[in-house]
Amino acid sequence: SVANTNPLKRGKKVLEKEIDAFLKSNMPEFNYNRINKLKVSKVGSGGLSVKIDAEFPTSLMKIAGYKKYEYGVSSEIQIREEQQFEIALVLDSTGSMNTTTKMPVLKQVAASFVSDLLDVAQNPGDMKFSIVPFNQYVNVGQIKSHRKWAFVPKQNALFNLWNGCVGSRSYPLNIQDKKFKGKTKVPIVDSSNCPSPITTLSNNKNVLLNGINNMVPTGVTYIPSGIAWGIRSLSSQRPFTQGKRYSVMKKTGLRKVLILMTDGGNTVSKNEHDQYHDSYDYAQSDAWTLSACEEAKKSQIEMYTISFGYMSSTTKQLLESCASGNQNYYDASNAAALKDAFEQIAGGLAGLYLSK
Repeated sequence: SVANTNPLKRGKKVLEKEIDAFLKSNMPEFNYNRINKLKVSKVGSGGLSVKIDAEFPTSLMKIAGYKKYEYGVSSEIQIREEQQFEIALVLDSTGSMNTTTKMPVLKQVAASFVSDLLDVAQNPGDMKFSIVPFNQYVNVGQIKSHRKWAFVPKQNALFNLWNGCVGSRSYPLNIQDKKFKGKTKVPIVDSSNCPSPITTLSNNKNVLLNGINNMVPTGVTYIPSGIAWGIRSLSSQRPFTQGKRYSVMKKTGLRKVLILMTDGGNTVSKNEHDQYHDSYDYAQSDAWTLSACEEAKKSQIEMYTISFGYMSSTTKQLLESCASGNQNYYDASNAAALKDAFEQIAGGLAGLYLSK
């Protein structure tokens, strides 16, 4: 396992004991018993070197008088400087995810992603996450402050049935993070296919894992809404205020990250007459998906995108264009590839990597 603190801040003897214990618990006994010496040393200002000397008994070489053969292995790890992260996981929660090889796998890899990164946080609060499940809508939760930024009719049948589901404002406010007041408040919708509520930015592992575990696949796909609310979950202003101001990012080393995972392209679009996503202008939805991604990038949010399972080349190209560079797009054709994609992203963000 990865320790909760920067390894450079702990003594070499402590690290040697931890590494020795790790090797003992993960190696066959006959291999572990061959180790003679384990040494940890610092490399430069941000690295550690681990060297192991061992020996194994010979067979044919005994004839020449060599009963044992000595050998050594070494590895070097570099540790990047301390950084803070606010990460939005925008996760597909549509009906097509309702298979034994999709939603359970997504929950497992997303939970591991969150847990692993929380474990390598060098200080409390350095890693924070929001969980944003989406289908054709997003669920903001039935929070008490909604009247300040959401349009909820008073003493209306719609309000009595409301479960936290919201539709979209007119373009371009539907993908922007501003003007949540008066006539431009977020409109609510009455939808039985609403996904589970957003989990706002937090470093509480139990809260975050519950947010992931509570996802229920239902409904169809409208990606612009998921991205827009992912951006809003990283914000310091209403609707959600848990994020730090963008103006302090350079001063504090803060990085804001949005990871979009979907198993399909847009299958509905926003109705031009109201707040509902029940029309079928796919070209418009794709265009607004790209616009939402550009909104994120303009705010210095790093965009990662993952396609999961089979989907058209057009959708893959859309997701690749959404990412902050080709290296931030992952084509995960199966469960193993999805796990690998999240692990690669986590490895890059954690700042721990083998250099030799």
